[in-house]
Amino acid sequence: GIDIVDPAGTVHVLLGSYTENIIVNQPLHLSGAGENKVTVQPAVSGPGVGEVGSLPAGASSMVLVQADDVEVSNITFDGDNPSLTSGAVIGGADIDARNGIITDHNAVSLVENLSVHDVTVRNVYLRGIQASTTFGSFTFADNATNNVQGDSESVGIANIQGGSGTISGNDVDGATTGISTNFSLGTTITGNAVHNSVVGIASNNNDGTGTTSADVIGGPNPGDG
Repeated sequence: GIDIVDPAGTVHVLLGSYTENIIVNQPLHLSGAGENKVTVQPAVSGPGVGEVGSLPAGASSMVLVQADDVEVSNITFDGDNPSLTSGAVIGGADIDARNGIITDHNAVSLVENLSVHDVTVRNVYLRGIQASTTFGSFTFADNATNNVQGDSESVGIANIQGGSGTISGNDVDGATTGISTNFSLGTTITGNAVHNSVVGIASNNNDGTGTTSADVIGGPNPGDG
């Protein structure tokens, strides 16, 4: 669908289970029939145990975003494919995916207007949902992540390396860090729930690139530790 859709068009993902590592290289809306109706699992096992960084060689990411104006919604991404065996058993799952949805900073330097909403990401090793291009922009709203805790650097929802945007209304359960920013150019974090995680919300090196946009952590961001 991604290969044939018109730029800025919609790829409708129908009811069912799919096995694929998805590369989004043009503006589009990847729209599923519903989180409880559509499941995507990785075709390649590559949790990258012991590797450094979110996208080392051989890393298996379920969605790599390489274009502006991408929207992903109403799909569950499960990083444990029962047909594959990685040996990285975390939270009761044999995890095959290193990342759920992530901007491909190895391929492009800027991704703007990334929107991820009403999505579930579970059983991934390092990053559930992440924006990671300098000066990029994003909205992550009303998503759920579960069992993103394979490493001390694992994060449910992240803005890394100089982007700005909004993280709101998400539910993070079972992460090393629930929500994290690093060198953010201004991220608004409101109305999220973080459960069963070592760190709830972390803002690191905010304004480290010399801008004047601070992170805003507003309430309520409920959680139970």
